[in-house]
Order: sequence, then structure tokens, then C-alpha cells
Amino acid sequence: DFMIKCGGVEIPGHVVPLQAHSMDLLQLVAEKSKNGIVEFEGVDPAILLKFLEFCYNQTEFKEKKENFSIELLEMALKFQSKSLIDDALRMMCCLLTVDNVLRAFDIGYEFKAVNLMFNCCSFIAL
Repeated sequence: DFMIKCGGVEIPGHVVPLQAHSMDLLQLVAEKSKNGIVEFEGVDPAILLKFLEFCYNQTEFKEKKENFSIELLEMALKFQSKSLIDDALRMMCCLLTVDNVLRAFDIGYEFKAVNLMFNCCSFIAL
């Protein structure tokens, strides 16, 4: 349907899977598409690829890195993808450390993610 350019990487894009996950992204594609090409600036291509993989395949993320889950959450929020927001918050529950537990709790509080906040409290109690 269209081509996505991000950080020197070209990725084929398809409207139907994106529409199912993010009307905001679909609207952005419609607005930014020039000659069937949509350019994303300031987005890590690896994160965009994982986001698109989730939209196309509904795959669960295997990459368990704190920054990855936070960046993924930021992208999901940017495009208002409820299912991806839930997946990123769930991933954060598995990545708690002494260094990030307070930040994770704040994120959980901000998004009313009770499970994430509970896991943070349990982690601190240990």
C-alpha cells in the first residue's frame, strides 16, 4: 500500500493491519504520504519495526530490555494503540530492577496499570 522510511530503512506498509490497531497512525499515514512514501523522523527504526510487527502479526515481544519497553510504550501512546500499550506495560512488569522500579511505578500510576504498580510494590517489599 505504501512505503515507510525511517532512519535510512525502508519498510513496506499496509493500511488494513494498521487500521485495526491505530486510527491515529492511519491518519498520520494519510496526511504524510507523498507519492506513497511516509517518512518518520526521530523514531528508532528498530522500535518502529517491532511496532509494525505487532500490528501485522499480533506477536508478543521477545525482546526484554527496559529502554525497549519504554520506547515501545511511547510509540504506542503516540499512535493510541490500546493493545500495544497493554503489551508494553505487561513487558515492564518482567523488567523490574532496583534502578527502574520507581520509574516503572510512576508509569503504572500514570496509566492506571494496577498490575504494574502491584509488581513494583512486591519487588520493593522483597
